[in-house]
Amino acid sequence: MAQRKTKKKKSSNTGIIFWLIFAIIIVICFFVAKGKIANVLKETNFFNEVVGTEPTVITELVNTHADEQTTDSKNDPIIQLQLPEEVEQDEADLIERSEAIKQAEEKIEKSKNQEKSEKPVQTTSVKPIETPVQKMKLSLCYVMIDSDGAVIRKEVIKEVTKNSSPLTTAINTLLSGPTSEEADKGYKSLIPEGTKLLGARVANKTATLNFSESFSFNKYGVQGYLGQLMQIVYTATSFSTIDNVQFLIEGQKLEYLGGEGVWIGSPLSRISFK
Repeated sequence: MAQRKTKKKKSSNTGIIFWLIFAIIIVICFFVAKGKIANVLKETNFFNEVVGTEPTVITELVNTHADEQTTDSKNDPIIQLQLPEEVEQDEADLIERSEAIKQAEEKIEKSKNQEKSEKPVQTTSVKPIETPVQKMKLSLCYVMIDSDGAVIRKEVIKEVTKNSSPLTTAINTLLSGPTSEEADKGYKSLIPEGTKLLGARVANKTATLNFSESFSFNKYGVQGYLGQLMQIVYTATSFSTIDNVQFLIEGQKLEYLGGEGVWIGSPLSRISFK
């Protein structure tokens, strides 16, 4: 009997402890969520429907809960997405290096273009093969007047370009007169100025030379005529193919030259002037 009472007492104490703990949990939950509970009671209008009035404590709890939420929202940290400084620095370095490489490439290209513009273009010019100019020597006859007035023959060797008409070249060179250097040496020509060679031909070692009319007038008289004829004969017979010269004036064969009557009616040789 006593044992039953003891068991009953223990069971009663256990039930009391359980409800006490449950009540404490309810109170703790109420204080933790009192604001939310009060807000629910206010929104559902529980006390107005049951009691007829809403307790002041419910309003205060709702306001307190709203203030706490406002304060919490103010204190919430603003989350900002920010790249790490190392990533930003790497990107800046990459851009800077890219710009540096681009500038270096532009400088190299500019330098190459400048070198091309400054560097002279080397062209290989092929020089034509020059054919050696062949020369021939001419023996021309000039005269010199000594102190006694005698006419002295002077032969001059000149080198000219070789051609197919050496006789014509020799007579025309003689008609042009002595050079200044030759004149300084006292060399003269007694051939009248303005005389021109109108034609020349060679047959059987006789050169037929046709002169203009100026050849017929010599201001030095007989000595002048003899001197001009001698110059022509010695110049022409310097060629091995010519022994004598037949003179023509304007294509006509005359017997005498000038009013002094110097014979030209037949070919003249060097013997004619001994």
